[in-house]
Amino acid sequence: MKRSHVVRGSAAFAVAAAIVTISASASQAVTETAITVGSQTQGTWTWKSTSSFGNASLKVWDTKCDAHSARGRFQFQDQNGDLQSFQIRENEKGCGESQEWTGLSGSSGSAITKLRVRTYTAGTDYTEPSDYVSNPYW
Repeated sequence: MKRSHVVRGSAAFAVAAAIVTISASASQAVTETAITVGSQTQGTWTWKSTSSFGNASLKVWDTKCDAHSARGRFQFQDQNGDLQSFQIRENEKGCGESQEWTGLSGSSGSAITKLRVRTYTAGTDYTEPSDYVSNPYW
């Protein structure tokens, strides 16, 4: 089963929405994107179990030449509804550039019921999450 997500970003972008195809199948890769002023983060992953994901990558773009670096991370909601965060990744390449981390995975001692990416612009209040994607094993 496939469905489309519309992820809304900041009004500062000329194109403030990105259309992302989400697969509900556990064996297929899932991609989500978050956009805010100065940064964009895209995460791709494959669900592995009720408490893990793998084959993951995180790509962070610095979209504004403003001396503020761009950052991104995976975040999940556990079985109690609490927000948990994985390591933050910082794009150190600078203005107009992207930096990607591949071969990532994540697991939790509790269930990962939903996963998303969050983008940040360092030194500012600009931060934006993507939509959550539900874990099909949950």
